[in-house]
Amino acid sequence: SGKTTLIKLLLGYYSPLEGSIKVSGRDLEEYNLSWWRSHCGAVMQEGYLFSDTIARNIAISDDTPDVDRIRAAA
Repeated sequence: SGKTTLIKLLLGYYSPLEGSIKVSGRDLEEYNLSWWRSHCGAVMQEGYLFSDTIARNIAISDDTPDVDRIRAAA
């Protein structure tokens, strides 16, 4: 029902055929897409944990995790 298309539009993989997508009042096309995509996240309906510690699950996408950032995210 359009969920995938909406996500692709929000991440800049598709450009709207009409109108524009605004983020904080700015057209999405004005943003650096690499920067924009690195600041987007998703929350799934079903939770999932990797077979590891909670700390490592929290820091899964952090190349250089440290305890303070993990605690702040928790």
